[in-house]
Parts: sequence; structure tokens; C-alpha cells
Amino acid sequence: MPDGTRTLPPFPKQGMDLRKMSGTLGENTPTHPSGDKLILSMTEGPFSPREGIFYSYMEILESKNGSRKRYTRYEIYRFDPEAWSWGTNPWGTLTTNRNIRVCPVSAHVLVAMANRPAALQVDGKPHVFARFTRNAKGEFELSGPLDDGLEGGAFEVDGWGSPVFDNLSLGIQAVWADRFLVLGSGHGLFWIFDEKGAMRRLVRLYKGLDNESLKKGLIWQDACRAFQPTKEGELLIVSLPEPLLTRGALLMKERMDKEGIPSMKVQELLTQSVLQDGAQVEWSLLDPESGKVVDAPPPAGMPSHVKSPADLGRLQILFEPDGRVKNPKAPAAPTSEPQLKGKPVPAGARAS
Repeated sequence: MPDGTRTLPPFPKQGMDLRKMSGTLGENTPTHPSGDKLILSMTEGPFSPREGIFYSYMEILESKNGSRKRYTRYEIYRFDPEAWSWGTNPWGTLTTNRNIRVCPVSAHVLVAMANRPAALQVDGKPHVFARFTRNAKGEFELSGPLDDGLEGGAFEVDGWGSPVFDNLSLGIQAVWADRFLVLGSGHGLFWIFDEKGAMRRLVRLYKGLDNESLKKGLIWQDACRAFQPTKEGELLIVSLPEPLLTRGALLMKERMDKEGIPSMKVQELLTQSVLQDGAQVEWSLLDPESGKVVDAPPPAGMPSHVKSPADLGRLQILFEPDGRVKNPKAPAAPTSEPQLKGKPVPAGARAS
């Protein structure tokens, strides 16, 4: 590891990843220290704003009064860089029965994103985003809705304003670039929030992501593959060409109209149809401060095209401490040593 870099110690509370859970939990379900029955838990983070490093830990609990109502408790933990350790007690908490996802933007502000249209209703109107602020007791309270930058909004009173946003939160990636929180989707939509929790702007990576196209809903959610913050505070984005947005959605809609939700094998065939003989990989830089997007040169060693669903799934990026870009899912380089199949050959013997 290069000089000047240190690895954070493990977060003290490790939850179960909801994406890997299936079925129901049995009688051996662990118990939360409060005495409530722990249903599921997961972690989200880490986050490094200027005030320090934060980690939000989410638990879905069951009430103790026999009503079997479930609620969610978020615990925000703070990391002390001088002591190089996590705080033993939460910096702040949020207890709610709302179906939301939360992201810290500063020590005293959380941005919440609704998982369902009814999750963040204020005065009877549904919202995608809302701001929660920390009070003197360390509890985060709803302080108001936030603009989503969309004409007519992503939600309507009776449901989704567009099929594009159905289960949107499941496909959102959250990153922190300098003093901005960026929530980005596979469609190429980027919501940018500042340290006060205000939504600064909605950036559309593709020109075709206008309000009319969003209302129609025929937009592929896998065209924008990944993005990571640079040390300069910009976002490096890797994506596929814009025509794949509609080509992929039309193919998926045609298949679902005939067969319902496609199997994994059918999805792979659909993805191959979208990619056809190969799709060019495109690179961009997004400046959260201005919202400007410019083309970027491809990093060394990254693929120029994807030709298969496997190639597409491996198209991810991470920054090394020295600033180099790497693909964490790239296949391992083949060894130069010849590999013998079967049992090991004893020392002094010849392989036949």
C-alpha cells in the first residue's frame, strides 16, 4: 500500500445484506439490545464529509406490544480520525415507519429517498426526497421535502408518475464527491445535494432523458454502468451509448408482454440482443458544482467495448490510492506458469 494511506478499521456492527436474504427468518433471529426482535438489518456507507466519517446502520425491528408492526431504526456512527476508531454510541438516530433510504450529507443533515410513493408524504403530497435534521437529543427529524428536479415529479398522488421510477431506489448508487452527495441511476440520472441537504440540480447524462421520454418509461436501466469521485471532486462515469437506452427497454418490454418477468437466462439473451456485436464504452466527467458533463479519455487498461452480458457485468471502476483507475471485477490475468490437471506430481517424478 502506498505511503500516506491507512485502511479504516472494520465497522463494529455488521448486518445482513438484504439483497442476499430470501424466505423468512426462524426462531433463532438475533435480538436487538433494546429487547425488540431483530427482523433484518443492513449497513450503508461509509461516508466522508468534511466533518468526519459517518456510517449509517439500518435495522428493521418488530414492536414489543404484540401488534407485530415493523419500524426502521437508523443509527449514524461517527469515526474519530485522531483516535482512529469508531464511536461506541450512535452520533444520531432516526426511528421511522416510513419506507425510505437515508444518506448523511453532513454531521447534522440526512437526505432520505422514498422507496414507495407514500413513504414521504408531506401535506398529502408524495415526494421522492426529504431532509432530516439532527436535534439536541441526537434524533433526526423530518424538516421538509426536497425538489426532485422533474416536471410533474416522479410520484403522483396515486402512484408512480413514470414506470422509469418503479423501484428506483433499488438501482441508485450513492457517492460523495467533495462536499456533494450524488445519487445516480443506471438510466443516467444524477441528483446532486449540497452539505445543507438542498437539491442543487438534476443532471441528465443523455439528451434523451427529457420529461416526455421519462413519462413513456421505455428507458433501459443498465446503460450507465458505474461512477466514482476523483480526487478533484468530479465524478468519473462509465456508460454505454445513448441508443441502447431505448433499444434495451423495447426488447425487455416486448419479452415481458409475451412471457412476464424473464428468467435469468432470458435476461442474458435480451442483454446480448441489446449489445448486438458489441457496444462502445464511453467515459465522462461530471462536475457536481456546475452540473457540466464533458467527455473523458478512457483510463489505461479499461475495455473499449463490451460484447457479452458477462463483459457488461464486469464493467465497474474503483480508484487506487495513487489515483489510477482499476476494474474490481476484471478477470484475473492468466498465469505464465503451466498448470497440470489432476493430482499433484510428487517431487522428483515426471508428469506423464
